[in-house]
Amino acid sequence: MTYAVKGIVQGHVQGVGFRYHLKQAVESTQIVGHALNLPDRTVEVLLIGTPEEIASVQSAAQEGPRYARVDSINWEDVETHLIETLAIEGFRIG
Repeated sequence: MTYAVKGIVQGHVQGVGFRYHLKQAVESTQIVGHALNLPDRTVEVLLIGTPEEIASVQSAAQEGPRYARVDSINWEDVETHLIETLAIEGFRIG
């Protein structure tokens, strides 16, 4: 079953390896999506996969890498029919 969530990560999450931390967390999964720096110094995370794999990556996001500080993550479900129209392959960071 495909499931999708989008989260906005607030805190000290840019310039500290946060996006690379997430990329490592998804390497052993089938998750696709992205982790993107936003102009307001937050990071947008899109995860598409099974609920179990997504929960694992969400935990990694909450923990963050060593020099990050995650103050909050606002997760929301994304309707999967909207995701199916996108040609998303792999997990990209930007």
